[in-house]
Amino acid sequence: MKPKMLHRSGAERFISVQINSVYTLYALMKAYPAYKRKWCV
Repeated sequence: MKPKMLHRSGAERFISVQINSVYTLYALMKAYPAYKRKWCV
């Protein structure tokens, strides 16, 4: 295993972006029903 001291590789950056977008999507999906209830009463 190489130490990650110099910089992130392209694959690592890609994976971290994927994780961030999945987390954002999850947060949106959790927030969406409450948002819909709030405005569509």
